[in-house]
Amino acid sequence: MPSPNTNLAAEFHALSCLHRIGIDAFLTIGNKKACDIVAIRSDRQSVSIEVKSVAGPHDWRAGNLETTNPASHFVVLISYNNEIRVTQKPPSVWVFPYPDLMPLIRNYSGTRNVNRKAVLATGEKYLDAWELIAGEAS
Repeated sequence: MPSPNTNLAAEFHALSCLHRIGIDAFLTIGNKKACDIVAIRSDRQSVSIEVKSVAGPHDWRAGNLETTNPASHFVVLISYNNEIRVTQKPPSVWVFPYPDLMPLIRNYSGTRNVNRKAVLATGEKYLDAWELIAGEAS
């Protein structure tokens, strides 16, 4: 059985969630980009979204995690928790404003990652926090 296309599944999952809460969102095309989705909030402000995904309980790669506009950039972390092929189980999703994610970045032997242990320890308020992208968080 071929390995799952985790990044594509995650981008479409995020796109679906955004549409389900009433946000106009559009997938960007390309392989090496720092913006996977462009979304338009109800206040007509545009935001950029980068989706990082893992099939198992691993750190997320963050080598290209950058933006020129951190105030309107979000990072959606998706983990399928070793159950990507179990379609009845949704993935775990954290929605971070770009600046809030930066303290969770670690460098390991030249590889830049979002540290899973740090996300699990401090990221509860970002779990399924789609309202942050919608601009509805208090």
